[in-house]
Amino acid sequence: MVRGVPDIKRVIPGARRNRVAVAAACLLVVLVAVVVVLNRTVRDHADPVDKQAHSSPPGTPLHDNLKVLPGSMLVGPVVVRAVGNGDGFEQPMSWFAVLSVTGEPITVWKRYLAEFARALPSGQSYFDVPRCRQTPTHNFSCRAGGEALDTDSKPIRLIADMTTTGNDVNGAYFITLSVDHPTEVNPGPGDAGFPERYTGETAPPPAKPAPAPGTGELVAATFKDSRYVLEPGSQLVAAWDVIAGFSVLLSVSRDSDIDALAGTYIRQTGEAIEFHREVRWKGASNTYLGVSSKVGGNAASVWAVDQPGRQNDYIFYTVVQG
Repeated sequence: MVRGVPDIKRVIPGARRNRVAVAAACLLVVLVAVVVVLNRTVRDHADPVDKQAHSSPPGTPLHDNLKVLPGSMLVGPVVVRAVGNGDGFEQPMSWFAVLSVTGEPITVWKRYLAEFARALPSGQSYFDVPRCRQTPTHNFSCRAGGEALDTDSKPIRLIADMTTTGNDVNGAYFITLSVDHPTEVNPGPGDAGFPERYTGETAPPPAKPAPAPGTGELVAATFKDSRYVLEPGSQLVAAWDVIAGFSVLLSVSRDSDIDALAGTYIRQTGEAIEFHREVRWKGASNTYLGVSSKVGGNAASVWAVDQPGRQNDYIFYTVVQG
């Protein structure tokens, strides 16, 4: 103790304890501030939705004797776009599905090519080798398809794409599969397949994942148009490339009105809904909405899949730039 200076510990009993308490309180304030900043950072770069919770494993049946193959998973439901009367009973006449690639992409793609060739025996040459290219968005993409007769000698049109995109929050490849049964067959691959043969054994790494968007943020990170944002009551599950636009799969929260939410998304492009139809298949109500915008010339489409019971509901949302 310095001579002439009173010992504060003696003059003010408990002073030391008070100083320790103040220091501890200051440290607590700093820690709380750090946690708040970290939480904000986590929200800004939130983990993507649990894709497993929205996926079905290999072996899951699709339609037309096709199924989910090893190295991939069905993401969301198969969407039936039209139902017709075939062989005396109702069956899907048009449908599409989105598959997440979990194995090596080219290996998985070759498996699907073999499966398509089996389903379209008169069009096997459409699926002889992988045909892939770098897309205008600099992402690797494969395409196959065409029109032929199926194993029952009925017309079928099958188009499949495998892409990876910077809009996706998973950093993965996705296969989109679209199947129709036209009344007449126009044999040939048309423009369904790329001309370039891919001789590589493996695919390039998938595009880097985008941060999971929050409500009000761009629903497709690379599509810089402030109209297209994630609406309340939905969450981005997956994204894949389309030419000059984007496609996304959104899960719908259980307390949201899927029809109202679908209308909100379609009105991001234009107020007047130009196309509307509803298809029912095995308890699910699949509603299609379409619109073309007079502002910028964009076109948008929505498939709202309202599933029965406690199953998840989904919105498939596509925008193509005019």
